[in-house]
Amino acid sequence: MPREFCLATPTPVRLDDVLLAGLDVDVSLEVRTVFAGAAIQLADVEGRAVITVEPSRQLADPVDARRVAPDMTGLPDPLWWTEGCVPWGAVGDDGVLVVRLLAERLSGALVLADGS
Repeated sequence: MPREFCLATPTPVRLDDVLLAGLDVDVSLEVRTVFAGAAIQLADVEGRAVITVEPSRQLADPVDARRVAPDMTGLPDPLWWTEGCVPWGAVGDDGVLVVRLLAERLSGALVLADGS
């Protein structure tokens, strides 16, 4: 089971946001789509998924975000919600760095379900 994350940002997470964060972590990461194009995935040179990012959706009320992630603070307005996952182990550690960069660059709040 992968480590899941929830990201709340004032703008949607775009493909170029994911790509730039990925390149800053490892220039050899490759982009692909999964789930019939419904999600973006960065993979290492061996084809292993490093991070999967689902499409952002705008939430009309932050109460919905608080139900899913009660520990999340600093919710932006407007509120865009993005979910995804990174695998456990070393290959997923780069994915954690990517999602943390996304949160930082997009002035977002992040909850990573990894026990940290």
